[in-house]
Amino acid sequence: PGGVFAKNSLWRGSYEYLGKKQPAMLSITAFEAFSNRVNGTLIDHSGVELKLAGMYPLIYREVLQNGSL
Repeated sequence: PGGVFAKNSLWRGSYEYLGKKQPAMLSITAFEAFSNRVNGTLIDHSGVELKLAGMYPLIYREVLQNGSL
């Protein structure tokens, strides 16, 4: 939903690989609120970039809009 994703937003965090936390960033390159489509790029500490695309589940959209399941 728009409260979670916004085009050009950048999240910094980490992921776990082989039992070790690795720093990473997630850059949202596109978000379509009506279709829940999200595109992004995950950039790990070594500079490797993974292009991601998917759809945000509709159940979460309903929960955030209505406040309950």
